[in-house]
Amino acid sequence: MVKKFTSSILGASIFISILMLAGRGLGFLREVVYAGYFGIGDQFDLFLVSAVFPITINTVIYYLGQNYFIPAYNKAVNLKKSESDKLLSQTLIIFFIGGILISVFLFLISDFIFDLYLKSSSAQIKNTASTIFNIFLTTIPLFSCTSILSSYLHAKLEYSFPAVSRLFLNICIIFLILMFTNKLGIYVIPIGYALGVLIQFIYLFVMSFKFGELKTILFRLDRALLLKNIKSSILIIILIESISQLYLIADRFFYSSLPSGGIASLNYAFNLFVFPIAVFSFAITTAIFPRISDAFVKSADTEIRKIAFESVSATIVIFTPIAFLFIFFSEPIIKLVFERGSFSSEATIMTAEVLKIYGLSLIFYSVYTVMNKILYSAELLKQLLFITIAGIIIKLLINFISVDSLNQSGLAMGTAVSYISFLFFSVYLINKHLKINFTRKIIYDLLFNLVNASVCFVIILIICKLFIQGNFFTQIFFLTIFVAIFISNLVLLNHPSTEIILNLFKKIRCKIY
Repeated sequence: MVKKFTSSILGASIFISILMLAGRGLGFLREVVYAGYFGIGDQFDLFLVSAVFPITINTVIYYLGQNYFIPAYNKAVNLKKSESDKLLSQTLIIFFIGGILISVFLFLISDFIFDLYLKSSSAQIKNTASTIFNIFLTTIPLFSCTSILSSYLHAKLEYSFPAVSRLFLNICIIFLILMFTNKLGIYVIPIGYALGVLIQFIYLFVMSFKFGELKTILFRLDRALLLKNIKSSILIIILIESISQLYLIADRFFYSSLPSGGIASLNYAFNLFVFPIAVFSFAITTAIFPRISDAFVKSADTEIRKIAFESVSATIVIFTPIAFLFIFFSEPIIKLVFERGSFSSEATIMTAEVLKIYGLSLIFYSVYTVMNKILYSAELLKQLLFITIAGIIIKLLINFISVDSLNQSGLAMGTAVSYISFLFFSVYLINKHLKINFTRKIIYDLLFNLVNASVCFVIILIICKLFIQGNFFTQIFFLTIFVAIFISNLVLLNHPSTEIILNLFKKIRCKIY
């Protein structure tokens, strides 16, 4: 029954969404565990700096595997079975060997990397960083294979196995931190990650093995088979995803310029910032992507505009109150989520300041996720690449200008301004190439919801006068009341976006049942 459900596109989307939500929940729990055991101490800063290169490379390799192997395998299957067997075997081995070569190369230049990141640090700090770095390097070859095995199972319409396998990383990290932190210290995190990658690989290999195409792995390089599936569009997509991963590297490059805990506060605030995007934006874009792609194929301009405008309205309505919470209630939110164990009140203040800055870009970036799907659906990949490159350039410029005066807040500002620019660039390019003008729509919805949120905030400030100031639980109560009043106003005013959101969830529910 489960297999039949997940073999359909909608069923697979819903099942993957549920597992992704579970994965995000585990990832969020992992950050809470990090905060409790490591806070914003020097050791955790050092871990974040040491891990950024290997984890970024693993992420890029995963996108490479997905975008290369799935279309290549589907073509090979249509030719003959021996072609698909050969493609799977050769791609798997090439990715494994490539992963080894990347690991060896990074190991050889590791001193140069740490000289860039840890300019004035002691030999002991560099040794700790090197050990963490080397543990992560061991995961690249297996993670490379994991990307191909996940892609293979996706091509077989077995969506559940890769989705389940992604849970292993966080489960292993959380378990090892809870059980072995006293013995292993900060090294428990990279060891947990490495163990999670190993279990993930074994699980996916076993699940893939039953299809019979991994029984005999004969390596005889067929360059024609491998190279004919490399298209310029795939390379552009990989380049877009790779550049998107540079934000973490760009921040951690300034490790030596920040006070103790600066990198850690950026990490905690950013993970809190992206959590609602991962949940709500993913749900919206997952729902609209098949519909809007189909509308582009049929050249149904009216339908494209309808879907796009509805998605923008729903996104702005959902993220406006969340942005207000991040900006005006950042401290009680951080206190509620992270302040326990090694995460002190000083850490709360530092992280809250960063979250406020990230919050300024939340609405803009969430709307951009809709624009991103429109650009992909319209196959405007070069334009999307331009947006990505322009964004990282803006990020780097602001980082260099503001880091000395604003420290981690300056780095957060670089990210926020870059994310805001994504929306402006995408709106301009969509208007230019697709003749869809989002400007008035976005301004109207943004102003309406900002006024609504502002009225709610003023009401909360008035109510505050009736309560004791500075009480943490009172602040949490106000936070809840703010959201309730915001939603009530939308319902009372009969705003169209409420109907759009309700219809979206009704459609999903009807399809499930």
